[in-house]
Amino acid sequence: MSKNAFIMLRADRLEHSPVKQVAGAVQQETRLYEEGRCIAVLLVTFPPGSPEYERWSAGRTLDGMTAPRADSIESDAAPAHT
Repeated sequence: MSKNAFIMLRADRLEHSPVKQVAGAVQQETRLYEEGRCIAVLLVTFPPGSPEYERWSAGRTLDGMTAPRADSIESDAAPAHT
């Protein structure tokens, strides 16, 4: 049985990690910040066959490296200064 949930979180900044493959599924971690403090970390797992997994798989090249994707979410964190 499938269940749905709706959760609303408020933050002034988000940081998204790269999507990675873990144990046959794909995962992405998102950190939420409020006033400079990390207030929540969300770890989302997309199983094989899910629409998100299929979109991620379609963006991979034959050599196994991830191809650039126009639909990816980039972090809004300030760029690192060198």
